[in-house]
Amino acid sequence: MKIVKNSLLKENHAGTFVGFTRTLTIVLAALKLDGVIAWPWIFVVAPLWAPPVFLAAFVVLAVIWAVSCASVCTLFRCLAGKKNR
Repeated sequence: MKIVKNSLLKENHAGTFVGFTRTLTIVLAALKLDGVIAWPWIFVVAPLWAPPVFLAAFVVLAVIWAVSCASVCTLFRCLAGKKNR
């Protein structure tokens, strides 16, 4: 008996977010051009630039947090070493 694989059952969600942001940008641009919304263009195209900006901000904050934690740990080790002398 031969088993036939159905390619429709395989779900690929890798491009779902990109498809959503493109679709949302197109919908918002159409609404802006039709005069339905009076938003500035920076907000209309926000689905394109906001996710990378938020990701970059998260990475910067994570690096700042990691450096500050390392500095505090080093300070405590230094202070603990002075107390033991």
